[in-house]
Amino acid sequence: MDERLPLYAAIFDHYRRKIESGALSPGDPLPSEAQMALLHGVSNITARRVLNELRRRGLAVRERGRGSFVAPPAGQRRVRDDMARVTLIFPLDSHNTKAAEFIATLYTLLEERGAALSVHFSDDSVEKEEELLQQALRDRVDGIVLYPVCSTGNVATLQLIREMRVPLVLVDRGHLLSDFPVASSDNVSGGRMLTDYLLSRGYENLLFVTNFPLARSTSLRDRYHGYVQAMLRSGRSVRDTSLLLLPDGPPGDAAHRDLLSYLRASRRQTALICVSDPVALALLPCLQAGGLRVPEDVGVAGFDNLSLAAHASPPLTTVQQDFAALATISGELLLTAMEGGSPARLRQTPVSLVVRRSTR
Repeated sequence: MDERLPLYAAIFDHYRRKIESGALSPGDPLPSEAQMALLHGVSNITARRVLNELRRRGLAVRERGRGSFVAPPAGQRRVRDDMARVTLIFPLDSHNTKAAEFIATLYTLLEERGAALSVHFSDDSVEKEEELLQQALRDRVDGIVLYPVCSTGNVATLQLIREMRVPLVLVDRGHLLSDFPVASSDNVSGGRMLTDYLLSRGYENLLFVTNFPLARSTSLRDRYHGYVQAMLRSGRSVRDTSLLLLPDGPPGDAAHRDLLSYLRASRRQTALICVSDPVALALLPCLQAGGLRVPEDVGVAGFDNLSLAAHASPPLTTVQQDFAALATISGELLLTAMEGGSPARLRQTPVSLVVRRSTR
């Protein structure tokens, strides 16, 4: 295995090369999660991630009650005529977004219930998302799982989907059209939990940092609401809350310079609660280049616990989302609707706090 790769990626690459070279043939069994963990000296979580990634890449298939096997070539795969067809539209294809974990879990759940999943990526583009939704309608799919780019986009197309009574479930964030069931993490509790922790560590000044207006996404708004609730519950006033819009841009732009000037001049212990891990991870080098030490001069925390969070310098304190559980409730909501039932309007998965060295 290539020791330069992260452990799970090195193990995945080991099996990928064996499959592509023909050392493992279509239909050959793959190690179970427990067997792979023992064989490679890793945790069951790492082994599960490898198997999920093999399935997501189309290199492996899972058969209920039997295990995982090398998949046949793409041209030889068949979707049974009696299988329901589901389209998943996901924002980005990246290990850092935990797309693989979500997709593999949803794929397995639907497959066990006799449904075939096709996966498409909108690349965080509202326009591409609309094209994919329209294509799903043309394909007459039986259900759609949509992880929307934002909470306000593609209103006309979603109205059409509603009128056509095509089952659709929203993931992570609701929409202006409130008729669709939503599967999300408990973002309010996450914002509250992170704020409570930072207050308990003696931070006097907590700034909530977002790269998008909160109206763009209900999940961002809910994280901010949790922050405000915790501040008020601690005896602070609304005047003690601060919302900083820091648009994506080069570290030397005016918004970043203003933030650095504010932090250097502040005499209070300050922590930045970032609306997501990518925002926090982009801020760390900017703060350090500006002469501020993390966490000695300023604390930084994120939300999501993406893969890079543990490898940042310093490692990032963040809120953990359970993407496998999120995929499971998304699939369950959709299957209920596809079977003619009335799914819950909102189902949430719990979150947890992951404390690392970016806060004291």
